[in-house]
Amino acid sequence: MRTCISSEVGGAAKLLTASLVILFLAINVLNSFVGRNFMTAIADRHVSEFARQTVFYLVVWLHDRIGVCAV
Repeated sequence: MRTCISSEVGGAAKLLTASLVILFLAINVLNSFVGRNFMTAIADRHVSEFARQTVFYLVVWLHDRIGVCAV
């Protein structure tokens, strides 16, 4: 690890690592909000909001799965 960081590409490695951590946290927060809204729509029995949140939930879920498979 030290060898990589102290090499001439160490700066780029640090930047990419930090970018991945930030991206992971942002996706996690987005997933939490979408999941919360989805469950709230179910609990409140709002059919139209449930349908809308289902689409959001599926898009985020698929993005998570495709993103994991692409790496």
